Parts: sequence; structure tokens; C-alpha cells
Amino acid sequence: MPEERCPRRPGSAPVVGNQFDDYVADMLELLDALGIAEAHFLAAATGGTVALLLASARPERVDFTQPSSVRQVKRF
Repeated sequence: MPEERCPRRPGSAPVVGNQFDDYVADMLELLDALGIAEAHFLAAATGGTVALLLASARPERVDFTQPSSVRQVKRF
């Protein structure tokens, strides 16, 4: 059985659970599908990390974020 690979990154390493970049991309896809140009985010734990990364990557899409209990993510 072939290893599962991230469909957004051809040639990527095998997928081991969801990656934060995937969560951010999924959130952007959801906002687009719902026709939401800008949103407030109130999130905890993993969701807080995703909200911060989304705000960092696409600040024009995030009006306000209130994260709590976020995880440290190394972006290397």
C-alpha cells in the first residue's frame, strides 16, 4: 500500500496527521466557500495556533483573533 502524501504538496514527505499549513488552507477554503472576506476568530489550543498562522499568512482575512492555549510551531 503506497504511503499517503499531502495533495497540496506533490513530492512531499508522507502525511503524519494534519499539518498546520493544511488547517490554514482548509480555513481559507471554507471562508471562500461561505463568501466571507474577513472574520473574527476566537479559538483555543490547536484552533488558536491555526488562527494565528492564518492571521500571519493572510492578515487581510482576519479582522480580530483571540487565541488561547496555543502551541509553539516551528516554521522551518
